[in-house]
Amino acid sequence: FSNLVDGVIVNTRFSLGDYVKKGQVLAEVKSTELTGWQSKQRILREQLKVANDEVASAKSMYSDGILSSKEYTKVRSDVASIQAELAEVNANLKLYNASSKGSAFLIKAPGSGYVIEKNIYNGKQVEAYGESLFTIAELNDVWVQVNVYSSDLKHIKKGMPVGIRSLSYPDTNFVGQIDAISYVLDAESRLTKARVSLRNDDLLLKPGMFVDVNVQQETTQDVLGIPLSSVIFDNNENYVLLYNDTCDIKMKKVELVGQADSISFVSKAPKGLTVKDQLITKNHLLIYEQIKNFKNQ
Repeated sequence: FSNLVDGVIVNTRFSLGDYVKKGQVLAEVKSTELTGWQSKQRILREQLKVANDEVASAKSMYSDGILSSKEYTKVRSDVASIQAELAEVNANLKLYNASSKGSAFLIKAPGSGYVIEKNIYNGKQVEAYGESLFTIAELNDVWVQVNVYSSDLKHIKKGMPVGIRSLSYPDTNFVGQIDAISYVLDAESRLTKARVSLRNDDLLLKPGMFVDVNVQQETTQDVLGIPLSSVIFDNNENYVLLYNDTCDIKMKKVELVGQADSISFVSKAPKGLTVKDQLITKNHLLIYEQIKNFKNQ
């Protein structure tokens, strides 16, 4: 919600995390615009009373033939003009939820939900259509934004079922499916975003919470299972270290097909790994960096 007029926050009636109902007053804004409109409203009401009296008098004079039709029409037109102007002022005051008891606009909740963002406090100056003052969200249905590495993007498709786990609820598996994949790469993280929609009836998932997303993928490829601890991710590629003997250690790029618990599945395509290969799983990052530096010399 962004404010519609310039003013100063004089009262707030909610806190971050509160559940609010549609139409509930959340804050009050003191504004000179309200003072001006209320003054104009009072003036127009007085003018309308005088104009209605003039119409009544003109009608009597018109019936007696003292007043011409043109003059009578003009008096009635003046009343219609004042009524239209007063209706516009009343509409503006209603639109901005003007308080009838004081010179303040009432900020009301545009919808029901939980306050997940609050950027106002008493005494804060706000501008019309400026920054967001607060955000309200209904949390029974939530989106999970998933970071997808470029190397994994070819495995991700819309409609794939996923399991979601959080450190807050390690024994709970939230089930959903991918319903959208961004086609734009994030310039800073170099990641692609995917979106998962799921029900959150128990309100266990909170905005800003970090979760692990496991995508359930079916494949007909011939794959080989290797320890997850042996995989090294570098520059959007996956590598392992093959151990032959102390003086014969080689780095090998692998195509990661999937993962389950502590096991990674890699393709057994030509020139891939074999069941006889020995992989280094401890201190492999240090060894990898040494081999990489040696090759760059």
